[in-house]
Amino acid sequence: LYAEYLAQRLNSPFEPLLMKKFWRQKVPIKHPKLGLVSSGELPESHDVQAFAMTLRQLRSNPTQASLYLQRRPGVQFGKQIIVVVDGLLTFGCTDEITSMFDIRIFIDGDKAKCRLERYRRDQKITVDVKN
Repeated sequence: LYAEYLAQRLNSPFEPLLMKKFWRQKVPIKHPKLGLVSSGELPESHDVQAFAMTLRQLRSNPTQASLYLQRRPGVQFGKQIIVVVDGLLTFGCTDEITSMFDIRIFIDGDKAKCRLERYRRDQKITVDVKN
């Protein structure tokens, strides 16, 4: 995961904060070609309130990590604390959430890799599967 690499490289005291930790359930949507389907790729399928609360907590008092954050062993808090947040929906939730980030990096992945990752996540496959 690029987020893990970034957190390590930037010496973040936290493991990356993953949007998928806030996932709740699939929600029904009306697809133009498929009709009524379920999707887990919408802000409504995540606990946006808990995500926002975690980000507020990080900005006000980062040393009091919430249950959604894991400390990286051996990394001390510095003058500047960097937290890497990973998730496709991170910037699609609310204006408040979007405004909390000082730096935004977008990584464009190809369709095949995105589908493979979604399949792995849905099937709970954690081993490295080659394309």
